[in-house]
Amino acid sequence: MTRRRIWGQRGATVPIVLVLSVMLATAALAANPATDTTTTNQELTVEIDLTPDPGANHWLGEPLQASAWAMLGEGDFANIVYVLDVSGSMENPGFNPFQDINPPPGIGAEDDCNGDGVAGSALDSACFGLIALNNSLGNAVNLDVGMVAFGDGAKTADMDPSPGLQAFTSPPDVDNDAIGGADVDQVIRSTDTEFGGASTAGIGLFTADFSAGFAGNTDYDAALSAMNAAFATEPASDINRAVFISDGEPSVFTTGAGSPLDGVAPGTIVDTYGIGSIAPGSCAPGQPLRTISDQTGGTCTEVADPSTLSTVLPAALTNISSLDLKVNGISVGTTVGSEPVSMHVNDVEIGAVLVPGANLIEATAVAEDGTTVTADVIVEVIDMTLDPFHAVNELGSDNGHTVTATLLGSPAQVAGRTVTFEVTGQNPTGPADVVTDGSGAAEFSYTVPIEPDSLGLDTISATVDIDGHSVTLEVTKEWVDTTPPVAVCLETTNPHGSHIPKAPGNGGQGQNQDGFYELGATDDVFLTEDLQVIVVDTGSGWIFGPFSVGTRIKYTEANGATPSIKAMGGNNGNGNGAAGAVDWHIKGKGDLSVTAVDGSGNVSAPVACLVPPPPK
Repeated sequence: MTRRRIWGQRGATVPIVLVLSVMLATAALAANPATDTTTTNQELTVEIDLTPDPGANHWLGEPLQASAWAMLGEGDFANIVYVLDVSGSMENPGFNPFQDINPPPGIGAEDDCNGDGVAGSALDSACFGLIALNNSLGNAVNLDVGMVAFGDGAKTADMDPSPGLQAFTSPPDVDNDAIGGADVDQVIRSTDTEFGGASTAGIGLFTADFSAGFAGNTDYDAALSAMNAAFATEPASDINRAVFISDGEPSVFTTGAGSPLDGVAPGTIVDTYGIGSIAPGSCAPGQPLRTISDQTGGTCTEVADPSTLSTVLPAALTNISSLDLKVNGISVGTTVGSEPVSMHVNDVEIGAVLVPGANLIEATAVAEDGTTVTADVIVEVIDMTLDPFHAVNELGSDNGHTVTATLLGSPAQVAGRTVTFEVTGQNPTGPADVVTDGSGAAEFSYTVPIEPDSLGLDTISATVDIDGHSVTLEVTKEWVDTTPPVAVCLETTNPHGSHIPKAPGNGGQGQNQDGFYELGATDDVFLTEDLQVIVVDTGSGWIFGPFSVGTRIKYTEANGATPSIKAMGGNNGNGNGAAGAVDWHIKGKGDLSVTAVDGSGNVSAPVACLVPPPPK
């Protein structure tokens, strides 16, 4: 028989993807795993598993998978053995009167479970009861079923129609021969016994094993030894459970050293049932059936009316009916059904539903008897923000900038963390460490020189490292110059540089009657040597320049002349040096207008520099 695992891989490797948040996960709860005992004396355990391991730190946005398991017992596989008394008293109407087991009223063929022509016997009641129990186990592929019949010794049933003796089959409802219903049901129905004399008893399928005289005794030791041998063929990590049914006092039963009870594998639970006329008192302390159940952690049940076994036996084992996985109270994965061993919710990606702070992960299993068990894990999540995301500063008026990194999460997780800031790009600086305050905030400020080289884009990064896992956020700062320079016309000296002609001059016309000007400009960012000055003849629109700041000109409004420019005096190449204080002589048809241009291309407002036509 090939065993099939139904679990997803636990602890599988998960690729890590870097994103913008960090999560601290801690399994800081005593309730994972969580365990309780069902009303049928089964241990219901619920466990949550997080991948990657919750002891590590996880970036939010990386795969964080949650799985939940509910188990009746401690293993993910289980074995159950039906141990049935087939001694002759099981068909003795004087000991256990025949009964109406199934409708319609009255004892009839419908009450003959094993088809031996004897209807309504204690063996028939046990037969119907075991079939009902087996049917309640359904198609659980992680449950193996076996059977032992005992009388004057014990016989281990062949549970599968294939060649050879197979002590177990799986799942409980398997029908490998495709005739007669589930294979386990067929084996149960094949048990038989006879009352009186050297009566024959045994099991008919799938390998016939009947013996004369086998019905003459009730050997509990042989039954327990055969049960132990059957369980020993299965992996030691499995859950073992047995249902032991008898209607008589044992002819052989030993306790203490050498007893088969000493050979019962640890964790094996045997539930015993005293049926029929011996039921009253059969579970009293010290009685054989009670001793077996007590020593194995099972329960002993007195069933005076064997016909009720179809109800009693299925109630002896509960199944898991549902398993629900929740994150912060919201269900993210649910499984429902009727599972006798285990139920699971596998590999649910929960990273996207986590929030900053403490996240409660819960897994709740409900058994069919109403037993409810919840396991829970707290996952601490830290989310980091960096603000502002993008900012623009007018360099000439504001050369400082501040960014704030904020860790969002539980106060104990976000306070006192070191954030490392660094500026790259146009104005590199850092790194600088800042420790977060009690609210998780860390501020970083820097300034840049007010000069052209500062213009451009900076990238500011903030990095937090938590237990060897780091995350980096980046924002940008743009330093711009959109403020135009200021142009000026300054009255200046005559060509010889000896004096500034008096203004307004003859007739009171113009700012500067003689037209001597120094071209000036200032800027918030660029030095004067980086500025250019443009002169425009307002009468013709003629453009002269560009000129450097400090250039001195003589401007003449000559309405009838063609606009022109020439070097003046000592600047014209004649070498006499007499007129070296003025650089250019410009003639135009109107007044002159002066504008300045800085290195960013900003153009100043025009400045009117008025001159009159030549005085009369």
